[in-house]
Amino acid sequence: MAWGFEMALLINIGMLIVGAFQILAFIEGVHIWLGWGTWPAVGLFVVAYVFRPFGSLLTIPLVYYGARYGWEWAWWQAAIFAAPALILSLIGLTISGGTALFALRAS
Repeated sequence: MAWGFEMALLINIGMLIVGAFQILAFIEGVHIWLGWGTWPAVGLFVVAYVFRPFGSLLTIPLVYYGARYGWEWAWWQAAIFAAPALILSLIGLTISGGTALFALRAS
């Protein structure tokens, strides 16, 4: 029973660390793309966070831009970092669609 709690705690701490770095990448993306300072970038992030889930559509490209061009990451690393849930959803949809397509062909 204790192992489940420890694992959940580790996952939550990891998510907090990744989230903090995503905020930093967002601020970097706003600096580079829009030329704004730190406080306007933080304000824009707060506004985007308040208007969830549509605000996430604003944060994804700016996090990607900050990681890709500010931190000079590869495009695929920045994409996975900026939108991990979106990437995993697309992979899952591709796999389930492929299996459904092959199931239709087999019958």
